[in-house]
Amino acid sequence: MRKQCRKIPTAARVAGDGLPGKAFAGMLLVALLAACAPVQTSGDPVTWMGSQELQELGEKFLAAGDTGQALRYLTAAEEKDPKNPSIHYDLGLAYEARRLEEKAVEHLHKAVELKPDYSEAHNALGVLYAKRGRTDKALEHFHKALANPFYRTPHYAYFNIGKIYQDEARYAEALRYFDDAIHFEKGYAQAHLHRGRVLEAMGRKGEARHAYRLAVYYGPDLPEAQFHYGRFLVQDGNWEDAAAAFRRVLRLAPGTPLAEAAANYLHTMGFED
Repeated sequence: MRKQCRKIPTAARVAGDGLPGKAFAGMLLVALLAACAPVQTSGDPVTWMGSQELQELGEKFLAAGDTGQALRYLTAAEEKDPKNPSIHYDLGLAYEARRLEEKAVEHLHKAVELKPDYSEAHNALGVLYAKRGRTDKALEHFHKALANPFYRTPHYAYFNIGKIYQDEARYAEALRYFDDAIHFEKGYAQAHLHRGRVLEAMGRKGEARHAYRLAVYYGPDLPEAQFHYGRFLVQDGNWEDAAAAFRRVLRLAPGTPLAEAAANYLHTMGFED
């Protein structure tokens, strides 16, 4: 006999139902080994595991950041169940994490061919097309994601559409989509942050300040939010709180251009890094 793998929740996927985070990777791998200890004395596990077990195992390795093992098990799952759209979706995420974008697009397209209303896959495709500068295709897939009334995380697609319009300086349209994202997920810190950037670009600085404050409130570990809120605190003459925000940027994003900009603010204000 063999022991089946117990289900372990995978890490949350971000910015568009998309790429798996690496947070808690160590804990996930320990849990993986504890939960998936098959009593099998010989043979490759992929030969006797079912497609669902292989998929779950692949998802766990993907969440832990081990894309090689994730692809091994997900590919085996696909071989046993080639018409399962969720396996193709997972393969798309795994290939994207491996920076093999052509393969990622291929599997995500297969997922939506098998399940046309697969919102998560449409949204992930949109993210990939946006990265390539294909905003027409990106918007097409984001809107297809939103066309499904049962899509559980529409705030991702709304945010991604808003980001495209923000990058194109179409600020009024961007603001509308960021507002929609926040309507569906009040605590979506990234949407508050980018809403602040758009409002600032529109000259609506009081509203921008409030948006940055909400971004910091909902995403205290978001360095961009801390930085932009810190800028406004400087303008308000609140140097102590501004310095605290800039120091937090240094801790959260060391060695980045954002950290360098925060250090410059601290130096100008007469504070030590």
